Amino acid sequence: MCEAGLAQHPAYLSARVTLGRALFELGRLDDARAEFLRVLDAAPDNLIAVGKLAEIHQRTQHAVYRRRSDDSTQGAPGQNRDVRSADERVLSELQAWLDAIGQRRHARQQ
Repeated sequence: MCEAGLAQHPAYLSARVTLGRALFELGRLDDARAEFLRVLDAAPDNLIAVGKLAEIHQRTQHAVYRRRSDDSTQGAPGQNRDVRSADERVLSELQAWLDAIGQRRHARQQ
């Protein structure tokens, strides 16, 4: 239903947020990420979109981190591992997202 409405009214941000939330709940994280990024393109201060992107990132990075952690237990001694706390890693990744969004917005303005 949201997709049909957005086809006719693509700038309706609350519908994009609703669609992003629904996709998130369905586990379609890549699709949800795309919707929230569209919201941020139009409204960079949308806290719901920022928060959901952080959640998506945390979920996907947590899965990657767990895989890497499992792999590292079988790796060679002396391999470099990320020893930062989970909070530090999430904050670093969120900052990278915010930087990328800022760069995207700046590129569109030129």
